[in-house]
Amino acid sequence: MRGDRITALVAGGVVAVLAGAAAVFGVGVSSANPKLADVGAWLWTKARGKVVHVNGLSGEVDGYLNDKRGRPMKVVQDGSNVLLVDDTTGFVSRIEPSQLTVSQTRNFGAAGLQLVVSGATAYAVDPEGSVQRIDLVTLNSAGAPLALPGPLGSARIDGGGRLWVPVTATGEAVPIRAGVKEKAVKVGAAGEELSVTIAGGLPVITNTRAASTVIIGADGGTGEITLPKEVAQAGEGGVLTPAATEGSLMPILTPGRHGLLVVIDTLSNAVLTTDLAVTDAGVPQVLGTKVYVPDQRTGAMIVWDTAAGGDPVRMQVAERPGPIEVFVKDGLLWANDENGDRAVVIDPEGRRHAVDKDDTDVPGPSRTPKPRPTPRTVPSSTAPEPDPDPDPTASALGKHSLTAAEIVAAYPGPEELKPLAALANHVRYAPDTLPPDAAAEAWRYSDAIRTHARRTTPLHTRLTRRLNPRTLTRR
Repeated sequence: MRGDRITALVAGGVVAVLAGAAAVFGVGVSSANPKLADVGAWLWTKARGKVVHVNGLSGEVDGYLNDKRGRPMKVVQDGSNVLLVDDTTGFVSRIEPSQLTVSQTRNFGAAGLQLVVSGATAYAVDPEGSVQRIDLVTLNSAGAPLALPGPLGSARIDGGGRLWVPVTATGEAVPIRAGVKEKAVKVGAAGEELSVTIAGGLPVITNTRAASTVIIGADGGTGEITLPKEVAQAGEGGVLTPAATEGSLMPILTPGRHGLLVVIDTLSNAVLTTDLAVTDAGVPQVLGTKVYVPDQRTGAMIVWDTAAGGDPVRMQVAERPGPIEVFVKDGLLWANDENGDRAVVIDPEGRRHAVDKDDTDVPGPSRTPKPRPTPRTVPSSTAPEPDPDPDPTASALGKHSLTAAEIVAAYPGPEELKPLAALANHVRYAPDTLPPDAAAEAWRYSDAIRTHARRTTPLHTRLTRRLNPRTLTRR
C-alpha cells in the first residue's frame, strides 16, 4: 500500500509537470484562440494512401494513419471528430485521434455521400434523396431516415444545430432539427440550382438562375441580396460557394473562362466583384479580408484582398496541376495538394507555412487494423482488432496511454514526452492500476521535459523554480 501511494504521488507530480510544460510551450494565433491541441488539421494524400495531422502553428506533421492508395477520399473534421469518407462507396471510417487508429466503420452504400458534422450533431445525406441522423461515436443511425425529392444539394448545419438541405426539385431549402423536418423555405422555382453557406452561423442560400442570395436570420426572417446578372450564366452545377465562413463575408464564384468572383457582406448587404478567369476552379474560401480560390489547372490558389482591391495574385501550392483542397479551420486557411506531398497553412495576416506531408519521422500506428464493414441492413459498429505487437512502453503504462498526435502537438519535443503524457493520463483515469515501475518511468520522462525546456525556451526557469527537480513538489 505504501508503495502504491508513493507511485501515485510521483505520477501525480507528472501531471503537474505536464501542466507547467504546457504553460511554457503554449502560444497563440492571431485572430483565433482555440486550444493548442486543436490547432491542426488532417490532410489526405491520394497517391500514398495516407492521412496526416499537421500542427497549424508550425506547419509540421505530428502524426499519420495509412489507408489504401488511389481511392477518392474526403476528410470530414470538426473539433475532435475526424471521419474518412470514400466518395465512391460511401464507406466511412471514424479516426480516434488520441490513439491514431480507426475506431469505428460503417458502409452507408451511397456514392457521393455527404457527411455533415457540427459539434455533436451529424447527418448522412444521400444525394439521391435520403437524410439520416447518425451517432458520431458509433456511426449508427439515430431515428428514422427522412425522404426528400432528389437530387439534393450540399447540406450544411447552422449555428443553432439545424441542418439545411437544398432541394432542387422544389426550389426550397429544408431545415431539419434533431432529425425532424421543419417548414421549408422557398427560395426559387422548381429546378433552379441552390447552394447553402453558413456565414457567421446563419444560413445563406444562393439561387444561381435568379442571381440572388437569401439570408435567413436567427428569428426566421429572410432578406434578399441581388447579385450581378453574370451569376446566372454559370454552367451546369451552378455557382461555387463554401460550406461556411467564420465572419460575414461570403464568396460566390461563377466558374468559367469569363468567370466572376462575387463577395457579399451579409451584415451590410454590400457586394464586391472582380473578374476571375479560372477554367478549372474549386470552391472559394475566405479568411479575414482575403478570398482564396483553388486553380486545379495550375495547382495554385488565386488570392484576392477585398479590402485592398486591385488584381488577384497567384500563390503556388502543388508542384504540378491537380486538385487543391482549400478550407478554413481554427482561424487558419489550409490548402492541400491531394495528389502530392505539399500543403500550405496560412494565418489571417497572410503568413504561411509550407507543409511536407511525407515526413515519416512522426508518430503513427505500428499496424492499423483493417476496418470491418457494417452490414447495410443492420448498421452496427466495429471495434479495431488488437495489435499483436504493441509498443512495450505503452503496454507498461497501461491501456489508457495517449500516444497520439495531439500529445506531440501539445508538448513538442523528444519521443520521451509521449510516454510521460501517457502515464499522466493513466493516473487520471486508472490510478488504482498503476504499474510497479510507474515511479521510475516518471523520473526518467520528467528529466526529458526539463532537458527539452532548457534547450528550447528561456522561460524554463519558471518551471524549474516552481518544482523541485527530484520530488516534483512545489518549493
